[in-house]
Amino acid sequence: MRRVLISDFDETITEEDTIKVLGRLPYKLDPDFEPKWEHFSDNYMEGWSRFSVESPQRELPLAQLTHGGITIGNYKRILKSEFDYQHFNRKIELNSTNELTKCNVFQGITLEQMEHFARSCLLDGTVRIRRGFQELLTTKFDRENFYILSVNWSKEFIGFCVGEDKIDPANISCNTLKLVNGTYDGAFTNTVVTGSDKVVTLERLLQPEGKTLFNDDDIWYVGDSETDILSILHPLVNGVLLLDPSENAKKFTKITGAVLGINEGLLQDYMTNPNTEAVELTQFKKELGKKVYLVKSWEALDKLIV
Repeated sequence: MRRVLISDFDETITEEDTIKVLGRLPYKLDPDFEPKWEHFSDNYMEGWSRFSVESPQRELPLAQLTHGGITIGNYKRILKSEFDYQHFNRKIELNSTNELTKCNVFQGITLEQMEHFARSCLLDGTVRIRRGFQELLTTKFDRENFYILSVNWSKEFIGFCVGEDKIDPANISCNTLKLVNGTYDGAFTNTVVTGSDKVVTLERLLQPEGKTLFNDDDIWYVGDSETDILSILHPLVNGVLLLDPSENAKKFTKITGAVLGINEGLLQDYMTNPNTEAVELTQFKKELGKKVYLVKSWEALDKLIV
């Protein structure tokens, strides 16, 4: 039996989102680059406003849809509205990355420059790895059984931040910038941009081509956002939602309450009791004994994995 960790990157492994950090690199290398980053922020919001009115109806909270249990057979059927919603969001994300590609924002940046930027971000604290992550990785998981599944823009940036001694670069999947002979051509793969895309990649990891799916593998998926929810609820993984309400109360309330519909009594204790570091979300029952957890830190997760 393998023990496998599949984790999101931004705000799960790192303390804060790093996509906006990556957006600084072109302007660090060329302060006069046009258009300025504000153009792309405005473009994203314009796209969100334009496309969101067409968004399919989202059935929430998800606990109402999964109360009968999540199985391999019913997973995509009972969560169809969430899959449809996440898939629709590709329009918003592709509108953004297509604009970045059209303007050649990352074109010509070298792998060496990306590595230097990532390492400098770690040194100056622009990118901070969450406490307890490295320790859990070292003691509980082998390098070959650690994967990152992210909507971030650079698998190389992720690899440099985590450390190539910790993860095989081949085990990083994201909406990565295309690298050609050591230089980025400015285009994106556009493969992992939403939560439904993550499930496609997750299922490839769960059952590599030509190999048998081993249901008894001890597989953990860890994430922090709405793009992680479908993967967290997948019936073949132990799903972990890493959220500390003291860090971002608004985000915590939306995901745990409006989106998931977690029992209010359980949430109240989790939010107010400093000794409650992790809880099992028994509302989400999976076949094969897989579970769903809410944890405040990697240290809390470390205690769950025996």
